[in-house]
Amino acid sequence: FPTRRSSDLFPSHDTMDLQPSTQFNHIEFSSAYTTCGVNHIFTSASGTTIRAAGNITHTDGLLNANVSLEGNLSITANADGGTGTITFTGAAAQTYAQAGAAPRACKIIINKTAGAVTPASGTTELHVQGFSQTAGDFTAPTGNFKIGGALYGSQTIFTHAAGTFNHNNGTVVFDANATSCTQYTPIV
Repeated sequence: FPTRRSSDLFPSHDTMDLQPSTQFNHIEFSSAYTTCGVNHIFTSASGTTIRAAGNITHTDGLLNANVSLEGNLSITANADGGTGTITFTGAAAQTYAQAGAAPRACKIIINKTAGAVTPASGTTELHVQGFSQTAGDFTAPTGNFKIGGALYGSQTIFTHAAGTFNHNNGTVVFDANATSCTQYTPIV
């Protein structure tokens, strides 16, 4: 399987099972249709991390895979969140951008040895399933930073273990909700 392709687009409802050395350049997760009213799901095999040396764009569908990026993150208007993780690992400055509608990314993790993760120019909102900061610096958007969304069980939705969390004069909104009649506990 070749590595470092200029751009890779994953089709919908697939499981990616990759060698640990596999690294893509830019990745887009996109599903332009639904089946039986349900958005398609992107997953990674157990223990697999999908790695991007460049940028990741979450265009549509549920992202239930573990991915890491050294570039920037773009969340477009039809992103549907998911139970996966997107980990910022680059040593340089990285940005996130979110479309103006109300899309949601899966959980994001800040785990950087250097540099910071900041909003891209014009980005005033960020909506994610969860947030974890284990190393490196993070700047929240100037508007709402929504953390939670649809929960699929009791889970920790916010962790700040190391690095600088800059609130940027915005508002953090913990907006977890249940996906069934079962009561779930968001842990902050």
